[in-house]
Amino acid sequence: MQFLWIALGGALGALSRYLVGAFLFQQFKWGPPWSTLIVNVTGCLVMGIMFAWVEVKSGLSSELRQFMMIGFLGAYTTFSTYMLEVVSLIDLQRYSLAFTSIILSTALGFVFFILGTWLTKNLIKV
Repeated sequence: MQFLWIALGGALGALSRYLVGAFLFQQFKWGPPWSTLIVNVTGCLVMGIMFAWVEVKSGLSSELRQFMMIGFLGAYTTFSTYMLEVVSLIDLQRYSLAFTSIILSTALGFVFFILGTWLTKNLIKV
């Protein structure tokens, strides 16, 4: 049953990401990177709320946590999940690992994105 909650949340999160981007472009002519920034920031806000709610209240059902945190927010923005992991490391006082995660995720993400485009253009000849 947990797979169903995650899948349902993921489908709604992906659709929401698309709709927010489309709305921002239609209303304000904001495309990337601004629409992506807004999606990432709002996803982090909601992830922070969910994280704190679970920490303080512990009243959220396992299904709702899976639906929202893994499914919906995971599809809406992986950036919120990334921030949850960094904050969790900070809460555990694993500061160097949190900082390393920030630096490596950003730097390696950029490098591997460039590598992927280069490989595709030069080896696959797209």
